[in-house]
Amino acid sequence: MLIIFLIFVISYIIGNIKINGISFGSSAIILISLIFGHYGFEISSDIRNLGLLLFVCSVGLSCGPTFINHFRKNAKSYIFNGLFTIAFAALVTILIIKLFSIDIHIALGLFTGALTSTPGFAIASELSKSNITTAAYGISYPFGVVGVTLFCQIMSRKINKNTSSSIKDKYINKKIKVFDSSGLLNFSITMLIGILLGMIKIPLLGGYSFSFGNSGGPLIAGIIIGSIGKIGSYDLSVKDEVLGVLKNFGLSLFLLGSGLQAGKDIVSIINEYGIMLFFLGAIITLSSLLFSYFLTSKVFKLSLINSLGSVCGAMTSTPALGSLSSNIEDESVLSSYAATYPISLISVILFSQILYIFFS
Repeated sequence: MLIIFLIFVISYIIGNIKINGISFGSSAIILISLIFGHYGFEISSDIRNLGLLLFVCSVGLSCGPTFINHFRKNAKSYIFNGLFTIAFAALVTILIIKLFSIDIHIALGLFTGALTSTPGFAIASELSKSNITTAAYGISYPFGVVGVTLFCQIMSRKINKNTSSSIKDKYINKKIKVFDSSGLLNFSITMLIGILLGMIKIPLLGGYSFSFGNSGGPLIAGIIIGSIGKIGSYDLSVKDEVLGVLKNFGLSLFLLGSGLQAGKDIVSIINEYGIMLFFLGAIITLSSLLFSYFLTSKVFKLSLINSLGSVCGAMTSTPALGSLSSNIEDESVLSSYAATYPISLISVILFSQILYIFFS
């Protein structure tokens, strides 16, 4: 507990320091956590997972009321962005394998780490059964987190904050009944359904299986329950201020846990495998990030807010979304993320298997 709140205090102070109008914001948490992790500090993985659950469930409930209309309007853009971005990242990984004679076990770690995809890494490590995959993932993961987060934070400066607004629908009906005034019961029910949904395994080729896990399950549950809004005369919503607190606190716990975990072995891994792997992972992250932004802004002509939200989803970057949502009070950024993320999540897992089949 002491380590958690010590990191929070340091991170929030540093994150609010602005240099030429740019600050680290919430991404400072993962940077400070990487340093603490390097020096051996750690927390239970349950705390990190709790943070992830709180964050994605809050995101789902927040964007649920507007998700269906938003997705219906730009469905093809979000689907193609999620699929094409991951396909492009896989293509870059193939070029790296060919040009630098990188072993497939290392390449799988770089690929999933650059996209910060824990489910993808789980499949990759199961396929390779090699510690080298874990090492490569650990090298490319930190830049994957920080790079996308800083890009989105810089680009969000172009958004006129006075034109952003919350478009969440409200049920103005005196006959609506509530279970509790804060909506924490509704939130808990959503979390429970989301966790159970995330545990469902969907069979894939080669005897492998796919599940939405702790990130996808609560997100989907939140979207569904947020879209429904009520059952009969009972209100299913959670107060905006409650969702705001849960979302930000959950994100902070998730970033802290991720940073401590990645920082634990980062220096020793770089010393053992060389700094080149770090740059190769950065190439995958940056090229895929710019490709995704080009698709959404130039090809699909999405607004800057929707484009950045979809980029976060395509790069499966929860930390970047957290940075965006804290700077932009517009739920369309959450909706565009939620519409793109599931496609990317599945694509990372499928392309990890494709890479392994062709290069193992």
